[in-house]
Parts: sequence; C-alpha cells; structure tokens
Amino acid sequence: MGIVRTSDSTGYYIDIYRSDNEVSNDYIYHNIGDTLVFSDYDGNPLQMETVTYPLMGDDYPGFRFFSNVERKEDVNQDVKGTFHVKNRAGEETFMHLFLPASGKTYYRAKSPAVKTAGRQYAHQPLPLFTMRSEKEAWSQPFIAIFEPSKNKAGGTITSVERIPELCNDQTR
Repeated sequence: MGIVRTSDSTGYYIDIYRSDNEVSNDYIYHNIGDTLVFSDYDGNPLQMETVTYPLMGDDYPGFRFFSNVERKEDVNQDVKGTFHVKNRAGEETFMHLFLPASGKTYYRAKSPAVKTAGRQYAHQPLPLFTMRSEKEAWSQPFIAIFEPSKNKAGGTITSVERIPELCNDQTR
C-alpha cells in the first residue's frame, strides 16, 4: 500500500495486491461507517444479488461470519464505492473507493461486530467489500484506490484505469 499526497491536506491510498495462488484469491477491506454503496462513474448503483460468501477449505479467515452478503460477478467496468461515515461530532464524511475494471467478482457485506472502531461504531457490524478471483492474481492483481473526503461527490480523484503494461509482469 502506498500513500500519495496531493496537497498539504489531501491525498489518497493505492493498494496493489498480487498472489500466485492458482486456485482462488480474495482481497478484503473494511472501513468504519454505516453503509457502502457501489456505483459506476455516473453514479448509477451497481445491481447486486444476495448470496452467501463462497468458502474454500477450513475458512480460516472467517468469511462465513459475514452478513448481508451481496455479489456482482465478472465486473468489467470501472467502479466507485463510497463508505458513508459519521465522525465523533456526527458530521458525515466519506471514504471513496475506486476499482479499475478487472473482470473480478465483487462482494459487499457486513463484518461481525467490532470492538476497535471508536465509540460511535463500537460493537456494531461494519461495511466491507471483497474482490475474488478464481485464478492467480499475479498477472492481474487486485487494485484499489482509497480517498477520504468530507464531500459526498468525492475529492480530487474522478476516475482510475488499469494500465495493462504494468500489470502483466510475469516475474515472481
């Protein structure tokens, strides 16, 4: 994960996760907040279907404990996600998420109740998302860009795109 400062008071995080596990791979992120909304760049919500999270083997990460699980399969468009959060003063703030088109499956769910999220979210389930790939994620890594903002419409980022030349390195 890297942090990119765009000014004294703004910036964003970029996370690129590679895995050479050939069976399946999962990328998971949870944030404090009340909701997570996925949409296209025009603001149209993604149509998600209610499912259970797919489990493999002994489920050591505990995916079976996710609730309100929804899925969008084979997403081949750029996606924006918005975590809606209230700070301690009750003011609404946001964590914006940008996912370049990848063909991966996206899940949105709630975590088990947490104890370390600050008093306004203590002992509540939190919104999370996962990306899942039923193949290696080395040549097609998981990529997520996060930008905190006080603006519902977003901060300085308006769109992201995958640069294929940077993703196709076969060196391990």
